[in-house]
Amino acid sequence: MNTNDMSNSTQQKNNVTNRRKLIIGIAVIILCVVMGIRIWWVNYTAPYIPSVHHQMNEWVDLDGAFMAQAKENTQGYSIRIRDAELLSYNEFIEKYGIDTTDTKKEEQDRTDSRADSIFLEMYGTDESDTKDEEQDQVKSIVCLTMDIKNVGNTDGRFHLENAYLISTNDRSEYLSKDTRLLWLSVPGLQANRNPAMDLNIEPDTEFTVAMPYICKAIIPYSKQVTGDTFELIVSRVPIEHIIDISLD
Repeated sequence: MNTNDMSNSTQQKNNVTNRRKLIIGIAVIILCVVMGIRIWWVNYTAPYIPSVHHQMNEWVDLDGAFMAQAKENTQGYSIRIRDAELLSYNEFIEKYGIDTTDTKKEEQDRTDSRADSIFLEMYGTDESDTKDEEQDQVKSIVCLTMDIKNVGNTDGRFHLENAYLISTNDRSEYLSKDTRLLWLSVPGLQANRNPAMDLNIEPDTEFTVAMPYICKAIIPYSKQVTGDTFELIVSRVPIEHIIDISLD
């Protein structure tokens, strides 16, 4: 094989390699374009849920917007937060005249063993009585005065369970309702032991409830609430209604 033949063979191999690279490059570009179009289409067709912010003392008309299921049927229901304050456990039960002697003992019995073991591990001494008195004085409860109004709805309800309170200072921190105190402050919920926390009221009436929110903690009422501004979510679909909360 002469020099020209070798040169032509090498050139042909280079051409084949270049064509392969070109084909691979074009295929990668097409794949990227297809993926981009797919991502755009998913985003374009995804349901858009607008968020609407409201102020305290403003009636929020739910108008069918719901928390978890459309069958909550919130047509005619409106929510208003009239007041927000930071309270200790003792201040809450004193203000709302709640007798929690038995129920608090039941709750404490369930957590005493775990809480005391943690306390002993941390401090090496058993000072449970002092600890209980101190934690009852901690400003651990955000109490919201919530007005609920129903105009003409005979079978609807407001779903309290997922009405979370989120700190605007730390959005990873959210406060949940103290179910036990809520049951005690709302006799109907206490009697029914309603696990979903659905609150329905008579048509063309209003109802006021003190909503106690606490931070999640191993020992109840032991964690101080920090920050003074929050967001209360009162519906999620098809509109996310949010009430901006400021403490007194």
